[in-house]
This record gives sequence, C-alpha cells and structure tokens, in this order.
Amino acid sequence: MSAETSHVADIASGTATNEKKPTPKRPEPAVARKAIPRSAEMLQDTQPGWPNADVMKFFEDSRERLREAFEQANGRFDHVRHAARDTSEVLQDCHSATISGLKEISEHTLEHVQADVDRLFDLGRSLTEAKSLPEVLQIQGEYVREAFEQNLARTKTFGELATTLFKSTFEPFQSGMVNVISQAKKRAR
Repeated sequence: MSAETSHVADIASGTATNEKKPTPKRPEPAVARKAIPRSAEMLQDTQPGWPNADVMKFFEDSRERLREAFEQANGRFDHVRHAARDTSEVLQDCHSATISGLKEISEHTLEHVQADVDRLFDLGRSLTEAKSLPEVLQIQGEYVREAFEQNLARTKTFGELATTLFKSTFEPFQSGMVNVISQAKKRAR
C-alpha cells in the first residue's frame, strides 16, 4: 500500500493525525569554506572598542581611494560636458541658418505659386476674349513658352537657394565640429 493510500485509509478509519512528518534535511555541500578576508574579519569584530584601529584605517584608505576615483571621473566628465556644450552651440547655429534658409525657400515658393495663379487667370481671360481659333492657339503657345522659361529660371533660383542653404549649414557645422573635437583633445591632455 502506498503512503497516499495509507493516509486515505487512516482518514476513513479516523486514525489519521494532522501532524506533519519532518522533511529530511538536505546535506550540506561538501565545499571547503574559503578563508574570510581580513576586511571581513575586522567587520565581524564585536569586541568593546569596535571599530578598532584596523577598521578605521581600512575605512580611511577606502574613503581616500573613492575620493580620488571621483575626482578623476569628474575631470573626465568635465571634458565630455564641455564637448557636449560646444556641440550644442554648433548645432544651434546650424539650426538657425537652416531655418533662415528654409524660410527664404518657402517665401520664394509662395511668390512663384502666386505668380502662376495670376498668370493662369490671365490666360483664362485672354482665351475667353479671343475671337478666333488661331488667336486661341497663339495665346496658348505664348503661355506655354513663358511658363517654360519661368520654370527654367525658377529651377536655377531654387538650385542657388539650396546651394546657399547647404553651404550656410554644412560648412559651419563641419568647421564647428572640427573645432569641438580639437578642443576636446586639448582638454583631455
């Protein structure tokens, strides 16, 4: 009979108890204990007069090493902080130039759209006033020729604006970043 079956039979007969059987203890691992480091021995000292001189010396040495490490890290962080600040200034300058250039391109675009709308209405009025088919064809031909010439001029203008925008943002960015990197190298020395 299994343990479960036996327990069920005990419950049915009224002879079961609520006592828990003790669980067997797990065997201790057979690993040799390492020697306790000197600092841990000092911290385990619970004798009167604790912390003793050894603990105080350990504390002072640790505090001094930590202070030195913090100063070194802070010095290194200063280089990074200055480089980040310089980079931010370069990006702000480039951003201002970009916004200015994009504003100029937008203004030119709006001027050209308005001129196109005005020309289109003028074309419509001229076509409705035409008296013959040859006159309509002539008006239409002139409109197409003028539109083509104006689009060529606009393409040139927008190309010049885009070049100016690129130069006004990329060149300061490039020279600014070269300066930031050289300053960072100098600070790191």
